[in-house]
Amino acid sequence: MLLGAFLVPSLAHAATGIVSVNGGNNINAPGASTVTVPINVANSNPFNGFDIQVFADPSILRGSSVSLSGSVLSNSPTIVLECIDGVLIAGTVCSANDVAGVVHLAAVQNSLTSNPTTGLLFSINYNIVGSTTGTPIGYQTGCTNTSTGNSDCVTIANGSGVAVPETDQGATFANLIDFTMTPARAALSTPSGIPM
Repeated sequence: MLLGAFLVPSLAHAATGIVSVNGGNNINAPGASTVTVPINVANSNPFNGFDIQVFADPSILRGSSVSLSGSVLSNSPTIVLECIDGVLIAGTVCSANDVAGVVHLAAVQNSLTSNPTTGLLFSINYNIVGSTTGTPIGYQTGCTNTSTGNSDCVTIANGSGVAVPETDQGATFANLIDFTMTPARAALSTPSGIPM
């Protein structure tokens, strides 16, 4: 776990929170060239750091930056690692999972968040480079010892050496309307007795 050396000890946790892309709600941006996508946490036990890798189709969305502004990590958080599309922005080295389409952010602060913790973890700013009626934004896979207990790359940490248990939830991005119907004529009439 990347954050192990930076975290302060804490109590064991029993509850399971949820880490979500936009609260699990669809993200619609017709006609836009950029979109900001929030990564949220809800009903989590206290923590002081996270290591999250978000994946979106790079032919539709290209990560351009991240922001901790408004984050529940409000006590002067430090960015431990930031990689976008496999390019190192901050930290020492991107992970093997940091490929095209992945925005990876790990951050830590000296104190624990409130109990329970609900709010914004960070935001991802994307450039919209393709069109879609719906494409998933979720989490990169291939990580171990995560908060989800599976290979999703979502780790919430409290300094105990064991990830804070969480579930995760993605969202769907669309910048095209699925379909529209426009009548060819405003009204249609036929004389009585004539089939249509």
